[in-house]
Amino acid sequence: SETGTALLTVTGAGIVSIGGSTDNTNVSATVNSGTLFLAESSGHKALTGTVTIGTTGTALVRYTGGSNELAGASVILGQFGTLDLNGYSESQIGAITFTGGTITTGAGVLTLGNAASTITTNASSSTALITGNLDLGGTDRTFTIARGSATPDLNISAVLSGNHNITKAGSGIL
Repeated sequence: SETGTALLTVTGAGIVSIGGSTDNTNVSATVNSGTLFLAESSGHKALTGTVTIGTTGTALVRYTGGSNELAGASVILGQFGTLDLNGYSESQIGAITFTGGTITTGAGVLTLGNAASTITTNASSSTALITGNLDLGGTDRTFTIARGSATPDLNISAVLSGNHNITKAGSGIL
């Protein structure tokens, strides 16, 4: 369990795993390349700061221990980054910013569970993608989509739930 301010940087083709049975607080990660497994037991936070994935190389962050590994964390996905919930669910994620990149849930559900749960895309030559299951979290949502050279800029091929409205802001294509 980490309780101070910490930054984990993953670079290279290997696998790094964060696991345990207590919450980590004030822990951020930058995964430049390689794989980071989030293996905290279900309901415990692996990372709570900013998680940057695949801005400089092919990178994967995968849930392997349980749900809500990124409770309160902000996620930045580069064009080479993938966040894979691997069949688990996340209901407490913070802001999500794409410059390309992919979020996939498998059988799990990504729930935009609080006011900080926003989706924004920056201009990119790669389409940002959300697959699996996306729940709007009980409220109307505005997705801010910047126009890049990719068409579309954000592709949501996930099953949507939450019975609320999505408003698209920005000049990008959703």
